[in-house]
Amino acid sequence: MKSQLATLFCRGLASLTRTIDARIPPASPAERTLYLTFDDGPHPAGTVALLDVLARHRAAATFFLIGENAQRQPDLVRNIIDAGHAVGNHSQTHVDGWKASRIATLRDYLRGSQTLAEITGHVPNRLRPPFGKITNAVAQWGIRHRQRVTLWDVMPPDFDPRSTVESLSRSLLRGVRPGSIVCLHDNDASASRTPQLLEECVPRLREEGWTFAALPDVQPREA
Repeated sequence: MKSQLATLFCRGLASLTRTIDARIPPASPAERTLYLTFDDGPHPAGTVALLDVLARHRAAATFFLIGENAQRQPDLVRNIIDAGHAVGNHSQTHVDGWKASRIATLRDYLRGSQTLAEITGHVPNRLRPPFGKITNAVAQWGIRHRQRVTLWDVMPPDFDPRSTVESLSRSLLRGVRPGSIVCLHDNDASASRTPQLLEECVPRLREEGWTFAALPDVQPREA
């Protein structure tokens, strides 16, 4: 239920402004592209498993990374990029922008951006606020720093220990539409389910004519 409410919030918010993405509308009615995204990494086990599945099925994705996790696993950050995937800013410490002060929140986003730039040599140009919690100050920060605020329109609750691969698969397959941004996770809670979910769903979606891409306009700037 929490993931469904968050998704409805993201869809509604994105419909009110052109400065936030929850879906990438296709260029033509026949285009069937999905954008897989993973929050919270890099994770010492989960990221490796996700990269293996994505490589096996030739699917590109976008990883929204937490700065302090990236500092612990810089080689995994480089592995993500070397595999052809995109990297986005998910803050330095997974700050809750509705609980922390405005100054603390924006500093955390800036530090997350700087951390990724230090590791990769590039400044990310997409930002996903943790929990999807956005404020006007966050939206303005994204515009000022040229980091497109990116939410989602499909989020199977892979972080929920009550979820099964079967229930998550149903949620994903029923929810996607052309241009969907699918929010999944790369953390302790999801590591046992999300790679299996991809192994189940990506081949089925491929058979139905879907393609998988990194989010557009995320080619990084020089640091």
